[in-house]
Amino acid sequence: MKVEHLTITGSSAIRDTVDILPRTMAHFAHLEKHPKLSKIDQTPFDVKLTVQDGIAIFDILKNGELLFVNVCCFDAQDKEPALLYVKDLVRSNPLFKTAIIREPSEPFWIFTVPINIFAATPSDAQLAGEIEFYIWNSIRLGLKK
Repeated sequence: MKVEHLTITGSSAIRDTVDILPRTMAHFAHLEKHPKLSKIDQTPFDVKLTVQDGIAIFDILKNGELLFVNVCCFDAQDKEPALLYVKDLVRSNPLFKTAIIREPSEPFWIFTVPINIFAATPSDAQLAGEIEFYIWNSIRLGLKK
């Protein structure tokens, strides 16, 4: 399944869930149960997860500090309400008030919004960008159960 990962800077990458290794899927499998808060082993991050009406929002925290909010869309019919949430979130951040939100071209997507960019190191941002896709997939698998 192809998934588009968008960011506030306008960048976008298409990734495919068939490329996720079984050991990686196993590492994130605990998120299929949609826990409210979970530690991501072998990373400095915790994930706070909210799933409602086919849309998921997960926060990535480090030392209790919110770094990134990710809005996930798992079905084309949920695109508009999910994108509305992204727009509201972006507009509430003074750093991004004039940002232009790029519309996803795929029906399945993740939109990452940095919240506290000064609390994240470049390696934090890179690692978060990698695991966000795996978290999205684990949430999706949990919704199918």
